[in-house]
Amino acid sequence: MSLDKCCERPSVGRCPLPSRNDIELSLVARDFNEFLKYVYLIDPPPSGKGHTKFERWPYMDKAIPELLEHRLIVWLKARQLGASWLLAAFALWRAQYTYGAKVVLFSQGQLEAKALLDKCRYIWTHLPSHLKIPLTVDNQEALGWGENFIAALPSTAKAGRSSNNTLVILDEADYHDFLSQNFYAVKPTLDDSGGQMILVSTANYTSIDSLFKTIYRNAPQNGFHSMFYPWSARPGRDEAWYEAKAREYPDAALFEKEYPATAEQALAAAQQMMAFDAGALEEWRKNASPPIHTYGAIRIWQPVQPGHRYTAFTDTSHGTGRDFAVTAVLDCTIGRIVADICNPNMAPDELAIVSIDLLRRYGRPTWAIEDNEWGVLTLHRAQELEYPRLYQHKEGQAGWHTNELTRHLLWGDGQEAVRDRLLSVPAADGIAQFYDVIRDPNKQGRIQAVEGGHDDYPFSVCGAWAIRAQATRFTQRDPHKQRELAAPYKW
Repeated sequence: MSLDKCCERPSVGRCPLPSRNDIELSLVARDFNEFLKYVYLIDPPPSGKGHTKFERWPYMDKAIPELLEHRLIVWLKARQLGASWLLAAFALWRAQYTYGAKVVLFSQGQLEAKALLDKCRYIWTHLPSHLKIPLTVDNQEALGWGENFIAALPSTAKAGRSSNNTLVILDEADYHDFLSQNFYAVKPTLDDSGGQMILVSTANYTSIDSLFKTIYRNAPQNGFHSMFYPWSARPGRDEAWYEAKAREYPDAALFEKEYPATAEQALAAAQQMMAFDAGALEEWRKNASPPIHTYGAIRIWQPVQPGHRYTAFTDTSHGTGRDFAVTAVLDCTIGRIVADICNPNMAPDELAIVSIDLLRRYGRPTWAIEDNEWGVLTLHRAQELEYPRLYQHKEGQAGWHTNELTRHLLWGDGQEAVRDRLLSVPAADGIAQFYDVIRDPNKQGRIQAVEGGHDDYPFSVCGAWAIRAQATRFTQRDPHKQRELAAPYKW
């Protein structure tokens, strides 16, 4: 007997069995995945399908659980991935079926706010009647169900100072003129109520260190969960599609922000502001590989080679997680970083000890340690441990001393080496930092990391390249000594 027929039987002395419609309503109210099965959207012609059932693309199998799990989300994306329709459905699901839900949608302007709310309305209109909660408010600025509502607001200086919001979505947030004001007005209300915030956007290529990009770069330490999905996440897109689409854009900088392959590419400054050659970085990224050996914080991509010449450079961090302690080992014979330490929590003294453990594996090459305020501690410890080949910026004065002249030479020499394909890096996290380094237009083109970015790894790589004239040649051929170099170090 079908469930419908079963439900038609009269009940005697007990509550009637729920109908199929009641069961479906209960399921969709509890499970967003179930709700999506009933969602229809409009995919406008000429290329679209018109009125069509929501298609769950493969990347959404990961994205949807992230939306359901995390309270604070920053979502960086490529264009036309269906994110607006997915978030419109998410907003409607929350607003209809969560008791007392207050959902706010921020868009760049009034027209964009209306368009996003229209997506919510379209989905509601085409739901089966038994899944609709009757509307009590329906206008260009809001949809309401008694105390529950979805309000759509343009990003203005004073927008968003309501309280106890359940969900706030800031669509195309990197393009909002008043993102900072809206963020700082809304977030305290969410913190008090335990509400959810989702910032979603493609990257605005005209901005370098926007609030959206800063929040993304600083996740998850700032409490936000970061999401990124590339241009290829949409079904039907392949390299041929990408190349054809790229030819349609006269502005290459705009195209690479609209259709990025990686988060680093999306967050990087436009090519004319990037300090390092974008083509070379893309080649590095495609050829990045995991280390073949790790010993604690030490990572090795290629063991020491007899006859090759090596240098090393260290940029010391505070050891508090805000920047990175880096030691990079350069094989000058092939122009490639072959080993490193890259750790945000390593104290200066520990960095010296672990670096010496790394460098003994390469015959103790010439080692430059930047003598900044924290680097002095690393340098002092290396001297105490009698490291035999410390770089000297002056006779009798160990360490690399950074001033305007040496800074210019270090970055300039490194830029040329990267552009001319004389230098390469295999570490994916190290490569990511090269995308952060810009010629800051607000500081007369000074080379430095964007706000929220890092330049510790690029500085160390360029430093190792800058002292290559003092590289030492590894000549040890004894196999017993080779095994000793690879063994764990014991103090």
